[in-house]
Amino acid sequence: MKLNGVVESIIYRNDDNGYTVFLVSASKTVFTFVGNLVKINVGEYIEAEVKEKIHELYGQQYEIIDYKIDIPSDDIESIYKFLLSLKVKGIGEATVRRLIGIYGNKTLDIIRDNPQELYNIKGLTYEKVDILRDKLTDRITELDLIIELGKYELSSKNIELIIDRYGSDALNVIRENPFKLAIDIDGIGFKTCDKIAEKNGLSSDSEKRIEAGIIYVLETEFANGNVFTIKSKLIEDVSDILSLGSGVNYEDPLYNLEANLRIKTDKIDDVEMIFLRQAYNIEKKLSELLYEKREDITIITGGPGTGKTYNIKKYLSEARDLGLKVALCAPTGRAAKRINEVTGYEAKTIHRLLECVGDKNSNNKTPYFNINEDNKLDIDLLIIDEMSMVDEYLMYALVRAVPEFTHMILVGDVDQLPSVGAGQVLSDMISSNLFNVIKLDKIYRQGEGSNIVENAHSVNHGDNIDLKDKKEDFLFVHKSTDYNINDTVKKLVAENVPNHFKISNEQIQVICPSKIGNCGTENLNSVLQEALNPESFRKDEIKISNNVFRVGDKVMQTVNNYNISYDVVDENGMICDRGIGVYNGDIGEIVEIDDEEKIITVKYDDKITYYTKEEYSDLSLAYAITVHKSQGSEYDVVIMPITKFPYRLMTRRILYTAMTRAKKCMIFVGTENSFMYMLSNASEEKRNTALCSKLYLYDFK
Repeated sequence: MKLNGVVESIIYRNDDNGYTVFLVSASKTVFTFVGNLVKINVGEYIEAEVKEKIHELYGQQYEIIDYKIDIPSDDIESIYKFLLSLKVKGIGEATVRRLIGIYGNKTLDIIRDNPQELYNIKGLTYEKVDILRDKLTDRITELDLIIELGKYELSSKNIELIIDRYGSDALNVIRENPFKLAIDIDGIGFKTCDKIAEKNGLSSDSEKRIEAGIIYVLETEFANGNVFTIKSKLIEDVSDILSLGSGVNYEDPLYNLEANLRIKTDKIDDVEMIFLRQAYNIEKKLSELLYEKREDITIITGGPGTGKTYNIKKYLSEARDLGLKVALCAPTGRAAKRINEVTGYEAKTIHRLLECVGDKNSNNKTPYFNINEDNKLDIDLLIIDEMSMVDEYLMYALVRAVPEFTHMILVGDVDQLPSVGAGQVLSDMISSNLFNVIKLDKIYRQGEGSNIVENAHSVNHGDNIDLKDKKEDFLFVHKSTDYNINDTVKKLVAENVPNHFKISNEQIQVICPSKIGNCGTENLNSVLQEALNPESFRKDEIKISNNVFRVGDKVMQTVNNYNISYDVVDENGMICDRGIGVYNGDIGEIVEIDDEEKIITVKYDDKITYYTKEEYSDLSLAYAITVHKSQGSEYDVVIMPITKFPYRLMTRRILYTAMTRAKKCMIFVGTENSFMYMLSNASEEKRNTALCSKLYLYDFK
């Protein structure tokens, strides 16, 4: 059946999937509509094909099968409600009533077509009128786009994502290159783009589709840390993703992409490799720069307690005595803060050292640095801590900003997990045999009774550990089910550990091998949030996707955002500076949620950052984090669930990296079988990289 009417109120909306419950006034009767649809405003007009149903709790409802939304036209009260729903700051009920009293049912036409008529109305400024007109025209454009995009059978959520990303250009993007969506928008996959392409009439074996498949596979591999993909595997993966049979021509699409500078093909020892062009260029230039500076680079590598920090302090002291200009840096804010605390010397993140000023291309993927090859650092010595975390792009930005005769000391644990970004810089540099490498293997902290350090080295060497031997700083709590594991972790974090060690929750960190699963970070964050920061009528909160964020929550930045701004505050809470950029792995606390303006305010140490709705997805709860995200940080107490996780994460390297994050106590909770499996699994996902190899350095010896 069909029902047409005006939206009276929104009862409930799930922003994650678009499911909405709202009231519609039609033929002097109010109906309850339910369904997945794009955002709808009070006062708008809806024409819907609906199906009547009876909900066991809420009674009679009308489920939407198909629909069309439009702005109100003749009804004065609907126009009034619609204008208020646009939420223009400074334009409230009285001003809207005044507008409608003057223009009646022509109000929306006047705002859109003749806004200058409103400039002399009391309560309206030029700025308010312009904002009102922009919001109205944007909504009209959105509604037109919704109709057109709906023809592609996209979900309501995907339609919203596309409109948010491209605005009025959305249809052009979809018609010209729908595969761009998978690259630009988190949450829209290649398969969705492929269905759009099919509706646009693109044949399954067209060159354009195969080219898109190639780029998609290469970008996926790059996101997983690989700088190149072996050609045979690339073709196999593309064929699988596109469901293509044998006899398909891949050479022409590869040739086209290389001719258009999208990819680069090369080979080492007759093995054909395919690179994204930018990845190839950066790795090649970085290799050449490192080779040129090889005499001025020293690498110090070793496990926990072997004296890495001691050596950093020694070099800093010697440099100070010689009157040298020194810079000390690390890849993340937490790593920089830690090395500052243990050395007493100022340490900066690499981004801050190079004066990152956002993304020049406005795509939030490629940072721009004021300190670069044309404006180099004014230093004699550069020390970089936690080098295992540095990816090829960041290393390239750093090395090209270093003066010719400046000495570089790279410090890190090569046995820890590699960088989140592409490459394995520290490992490749050591393997190349081009640089002076100091390998530290004597454990100095062992004499201080550090069972964490001793056991971490045992794990790294694959030696067995007696898990029944309970120590003050190393405990294994045996639990056999995921439910009992989570319940124990919750009690440890909320009660036992802070009471025993007399520390705050900030000094305790739960670390998991995986995001997914019963004992993964996603589920554990919900469990720990309810224990540490439960729902309360006194707390502001906001629901984002499957997360509920509350004031007081511990949160993490999950991607590099080079464009977000922040205020720096002093010890009195006064703003003393401003900056730009928040980075993957930064952990802070939500201090304010403005539901009306849709702003989440997060405090990272001395930085106050303001997240708009478009940036919500950058945040996740951080009561539990993955081992990858914990790199570069140390915590007084680390708690880790040990159970069955995805095979590729059940490795010795994951176990070792987690253990090296704990300073005072390491607690495992779970099954001994899972621990022993991880201990015995020395397999590693080898990354495809060619840094400092003969691919680029034909004359190196």
